Amino acid sequence: MLKKPRVGLLGEFGDFGGTTVSSGHLSELLSDSLEMVPIRFAMSGAEEDWAGRVEVRERPDRGPAYVVFAADFNIERILVPELGDQMLNKELRIRSWAEQALGIARRERLDAIHVYGGYGELAFIGAYVSALIDKPLVLTFCGQDLERRIFGAAFPHLKASAAQAVLVTCKSEKAQRIVERLLRPAAPTRIIRNHVAEADFDPEAVVERRGDDPVIGCFGEFRRVVGLDVLLRAYGRLVTQRPLTLALGGPIRATEAAYFNRRIEALPEQARVWRMGRIPHARMLAACRACDLIVAPSYADTSPFKVLEAMLAGVPLITTTAGGIPELVTHEREALLVEPGDPDGLAQAIARLLDDPELGRCLAERARARVLSEFTRERERGDWLAAYRASGILA
Repeated sequence: MLKKPRVGLLGEFGDFGGTTVSSGHLSELLSDSLEMVPIRFAMSGAEEDWAGRVEVRERPDRGPAYVVFAADFNIERILVPELGDQMLNKELRIRSWAEQALGIARRERLDAIHVYGGYGELAFIGAYVSALIDKPLVLTFCGQDLERRIFGAAFPHLKASAAQAVLVTCKSEKAQRIVERLLRPAAPTRIIRNHVAEADFDPEAVVERRGDDPVIGCFGEFRRVVGLDVLLRAYGRLVTQRPLTLALGGPIRATEAAYFNRRIEALPEQARVWRMGRIPHARMLAACRACDLIVAPSYADTSPFKVLEAMLAGVPLITTTAGGIPELVTHEREALLVEPGDPDGLAQAIARLLDDPELGRCLAERARARVLSEFTRERERGDWLAAYRASGILA
């Protein structure tokens, strides 16, 4: 029997969000062909971890997974007028992550490095490790990697990393254009879209509705690019005209909680906001089905699970024209699309679906049919196998 190639799967540490789900899918989809060794990176609050600390987490029948911690010195935190809160010597922390990952790669005798979520620092850590163990590098851009990060200080690192990769993947045609025209990788750039399947969710899960009023659902880790403030403005206008509940499924990012909480508290007295909290991925379909319609008001995204999950759940969807979303749903066919940052247009779209249940039903039926035919497990697995074979990592 041929030995499976061992691939270090590098990513940010976390148990929530689309990138975490998507990288988990990759490991499962290719488990028959590749042995993935997860290496995650996390900030430590302990200054003595400045040189890096590794935790090993055993996975039954799948080998170890690693979490690499590193820290800054608190005294080195400064406020830069143009850049905001910054850390002096943060390069030491990034180097510590990289050196610890290099040690893991050597001990595990990895055959390749795959960076999943090509954030600037993370992509460069992968490129650094790949160069020093002389093994191929794969870069995957997902979420808002390209929609946001190319505008930050890490762009030169992204470009250098892309130049070294033997395979670059992304989630949308727009992302592919950005990669090919701005990062200019030497290797081909392939589009490999996310999949969703009923089997990935708990069939017994039930989320009880709150009250009898129509429920508008919005899901994700709430931060500015998710567009929650736009939805709050649209909801604030509608709730004075009709009874409506706004369901928010997911945490608010700690650094932006004060901003959003002030806007929630400023809603009209008629407002009913249902804080659903953090929702385990297995319960997402049940959470979607507790809503009458779902709104994904993103400013930036590529192939968001919140859109695909709404489609699979068979719930009417309103989203935006941001990023790769129009590649998933067509306006007036599977969903209603509005421009990002347009609370008036969003309010009109919500009112339209509430006033025309038949339209919502037709959109939801077509969306579910599309996701079941196009965004399948089999298709994503086939795309990954073809990409790995073309790169030479997999025979």
